[in-house]
Amino acid sequence: MSDNRQVDSKIIPAGQQENRDGTKEGMDLLINLCTLSVAKEQIRELLEKESQSTYHMVILHVGNISQLREEYGIAFAMAVLQNQAVLLRRCFQLQDRAVFCRMDKDTLMAFGQCEDAREMEEQCRQVQEKLQNSYFGRREKLQCRVTMGLYHVPAGERDLGLMLACCGKAAAYGSRCRIPLVVFEESMADEEIQTEDSLKMKVMADEKTLQYGSRFIAFAVNLLSDTMDLDSGLDMLVKQVGLYFDYDEVLISEFIQDNSTMVSNKWRREEGVVRNPEEINTLDIWDDFFSGFDKDGINLTCNVEERGYSERDMAFFRERHIGSFINLLLHCNGQTIGYMTCNRQRVIEQISEEELSTLVQLSKVISSFVALRFQNRQNQEHIESLRRDELTGLYYYGAFQKEVRRALYQSDPNLTYAMVYMDISNFAYLNENFGYNEGNQLLKDMARWLRYMNAKRCICGRVYADRFVILVTGDSREEIENQIRHSVSRFSDYLQHRYPMGDLQVRAGLYYIDNPETEIFMMIDAANHARKVIKDDYLNHVMVYTEHLRQTRAEKIQVVASIHDAIENGDVEAYLQPKFSMRTGEVVGAEALVRWHNKDGSLKYPDQFIPVLEEVGYIVNVDFCVFRQVLACLSRWREEGRKRVPISVNFSRVHFRDQHFCDKVMGMLREYEMEPEYIEIEVTESCISGNKVGMIQQMTQLRENGLKIAMDDFGIGYSSLGMLIDSNVDIVKVDKSFIDHYETEQEQQYINRIGQLVRAAGKDIIFEGVETQQQVEFLRDYGYDKAQGYVFSKPVPIAEFEKWIE
Repeated sequence: MSDNRQVDSKIIPAGQQENRDGTKEGMDLLINLCTLSVAKEQIRELLEKESQSTYHMVILHVGNISQLREEYGIAFAMAVLQNQAVLLRRCFQLQDRAVFCRMDKDTLMAFGQCEDAREMEEQCRQVQEKLQNSYFGRREKLQCRVTMGLYHVPAGERDLGLMLACCGKAAAYGSRCRIPLVVFEESMADEEIQTEDSLKMKVMADEKTLQYGSRFIAFAVNLLSDTMDLDSGLDMLVKQVGLYFDYDEVLISEFIQDNSTMVSNKWRREEGVVRNPEEINTLDIWDDFFSGFDKDGINLTCNVEERGYSERDMAFFRERHIGSFINLLLHCNGQTIGYMTCNRQRVIEQISEEELSTLVQLSKVISSFVALRFQNRQNQEHIESLRRDELTGLYYYGAFQKEVRRALYQSDPNLTYAMVYMDISNFAYLNENFGYNEGNQLLKDMARWLRYMNAKRCICGRVYADRFVILVTGDSREEIENQIRHSVSRFSDYLQHRYPMGDLQVRAGLYYIDNPETEIFMMIDAANHARKVIKDDYLNHVMVYTEHLRQTRAEKIQVVASIHDAIENGDVEAYLQPKFSMRTGEVVGAEALVRWHNKDGSLKYPDQFIPVLEEVGYIVNVDFCVFRQVLACLSRWREEGRKRVPISVNFSRVHFRDQHFCDKVMGMLREYEMEPEYIEIEVTESCISGNKVGMIQQMTQLRENGLKIAMDDFGIGYSSLGMLIDSNVDIVKVDKSFIDHYETEQEQQYINRIGQLVRAAGKDIIFEGVETQQQVEFLRDYGYDKAQGYVFSKPVPIAEFEKWIE
């Protein structure tokens, strides 16, 4: 870049553009939405002018704005709220006119027209997801809790106070139950909400100091000095610069060794904040990089096509769609440490004095904090390189990863490298029976054993508790595996000798490193996955991560990743398996079972996805999806005048961790105006026996609301007559494993005694898995009536099941 390019930059005086400090009466100064009082007037006018339209009210609540403030600072929390307001207006494509306002420190409201209530609910779900996924810092465990309450305004309803109350109660119910989107129902009438008077007075403390539309530099200082995480603070700042000045890309780059720069913070209009960019560029990607800056460290170009840049520079601009830009150097103690870049895709005629002076001052603020971040980073790296776990003397987890990266960077292609993840099964036994000192001593012993297992050819680290990771080096895979198996076996023998009643074993997962440039956490994760596979295998102590394991795991991940779309697209379907009277042949009920349709027309059966979804908790979504289809089916049968029979719906044990499970079930029954006697809640025997007190409480509550409880798989767990009586079960389903063996007199008597045991407890009984006519005759001869199984019918789609009840 030649020196004369900077003279083409055009600057207009600040007085020639609208003052950014100007505000409108009745507008919230922080997020530029109207106040509640103004919004109410606008809504009344809208209702009067277009009285025949269908209206909806939405209240958005950011449930943990105070936590965001504690983690990142008040300025960051307010920036999050402002971004929520921007997204709310941008995403809510309501028909015709819409009214938006800020009701409270962390509560926003939208009101508008939409003729289709379902369409409105779907739009709300999409908006909630976008709001939930907006940027709120780099700490992955801290998620912004966005809840939306939706109220469909009844035709002719014009009581604005009632609308606010109903919508507020839906939002309050969602916040309390952690449900992202809640549509108001009469069952929520008792929810507590704030009065309008309290809404008017309640604002975030110190918020008045953050009206940075008038003082952008003060905002930047507040944001960066108040944050506990400079990376996240600078992320938020570059985003606000882009939005405030209407740039398409803003980034901060730091100069590093070897004539290179590292992009440490980046925001793009299309992508939002780019997390952890760490993009490395060399300075020679532009010709004469530094010659484009003037004496104040500014490189301003309003039109790249008119500045005489080299063909190489123009190729750079065109590749990145840059029409105009400004670069500002960052300095610290007289040294250039980096630069801030603000790009626009469009060409501009000139830049205002206000914008230029604000950016110049802003670059000075950023310089100080980039320098502080650099110093913090150096200090932290120094500490991490020296710090070891205090108890074991092994590398702590972060330092271990750095040491492994260094070792693999210098790896010898003639050697074999493997990541090993180890733990001690039943380690809690030591702490519970011998105390924490004994447990700590064992951890020290294991650390010592790891260090000497392969002293010169391994790096050892402690993840936490009794979990350890090791980078092992050997001449071949066979050598490494034999060494690990031998060592694990010896230490397990030592544990058995020292704690004979403890059932302590070492388990190890082994991952061979084919590509040294693979992310370290992926290597560790793969080794850990192999360890988990053998967690309950008493004969095998070491598992190698194989292609089969990778494929199995990928399939599990695919199941988890695609279940929400499958439910949304209607690919998760309820099938019904009839229950018959063996005496009359009449259908007396049905069990709802789930099937998942693949794109190729084939089916996934429950054993292919239910265990995976139970592990991550997504089974809740599937169960409620099936439940909703059952309710819709029963409701349609009622409207069509068909015979209705009770349908049992399976619910996983995961539901019973939710104290509001009964409320959700009853809420759906009310939604479909369904009588409880047509629904049976089906749970497995092991689910009841494994959570006795909690399950009994939940089942009692469900039964008090008129539903029946069915215990599935009875007889294969640890049930007793006492548990049968205490559990408030109405129906017991005897597992098919019993009826599979009924040929001898002894087997028949055993099955009959099981039936008598159930009857003695006062429960209805049904036999499942009945597959032959001989089994039917045997059960009928002993006086049993109800059964289900393939001898009658396999599970079928609802439309096919309806043939049984015509």
